[in-house]
Amino acid sequence: MITGILTALALFSLLAGRLPFLPLALLSAAGGLVLALLSRHHSHGPVVIDQLAHRSALGQASTGWKALVCCLLLVMALNIRHPAAALLLGLMAAVFTILGAGVPLGEYLSLLSLPLSFLLLSGLALLWGYSTAPTGMLSVPFGGGFLTVAAEAQTRAALVTARSVGALSCLYLLALTTPLSRLVSLLRRLRMPEVLLQLMTLIYRYLFLLLELHRTMEDAAGSRLGYAAFPQAVRTTGKVWGGLLFRSLHRTRQYFDAMESRCYDGRLEFLEHPLPLRAKDLMWGLGLLLTGLALMVFSWR
Repeated sequence: MITGILTALALFSLLAGRLPFLPLALLSAAGGLVLALLSRHHSHGPVVIDQLAHRSALGQASTGWKALVCCLLLVMALNIRHPAAALLLGLMAAVFTILGAGVPLGEYLSLLSLPLSFLLLSGLALLWGYSTAPTGMLSVPFGGGFLTVAAEAQTRAALVTARSVGALSCLYLLALTTPLSRLVSLLRRLRMPEVLLQLMTLIYRYLFLLLELHRTMEDAAGSRLGYAAFPQAVRTTGKVWGGLLFRSLHRTRQYFDAMESRCYDGRLEFLEHPLPLRAKDLMWGLGLLLTGLALMVFSWR
């Protein structure tokens, strides 16, 4: 609920003065509602993400080539100078991930909802300022002055948000088509320190383990009417978070004991199969890079 309201506020502030009030209000409310619903149904973990990567049509493509293409696209997205061009680049990467790599549309939108909400909420800090007089595209009386949204702030926030969305789509193109084990193998070949690889793998796995554990405890509390009234919901939330700390520490010890029983010596090994660079992978990669380069050059003019 709160995410939807703040997202609607961010969209309203970003487009204020550029659209009539009624269409602007309807568009903002619709955007906030959609992101709130998608965020509410977000229930993914590393297993689901890795399953999407393994099932992807690009799962057998060269990991190094995919990483190179996605990194170059990300650099292009961050150097584009027009919001529309950055959004087009992000849309291109998203469409290719869905249609070319075979990632289901519903899964992709659900995965995209949380970071997209965060980006829109972060834009509020770029949009709103304080002034002693009502100026700009939007003004709200506050504390003897006015909270205002200037046209320059809207332009800056739109560019930053569009670049971030484009870069996010490029990262998703890599994450949803490449399992974690192959990314770790690639980074190992690039001579990344082993301790960083271990931390990256364990933290990635354990973060989603905590989310799943919290979701289970929250569902159990909800089934016992733990959130029936606000005071009761506050007490239940405190108990859930307190129990989560204890159970997460206990689960950590269990997983570490399981790793040691399997001869863990500070290095995580994955079964690797060589993935050569195929001609069709070279073609789609070059196509994406040339299109991204054209959008970046066009935005500079």
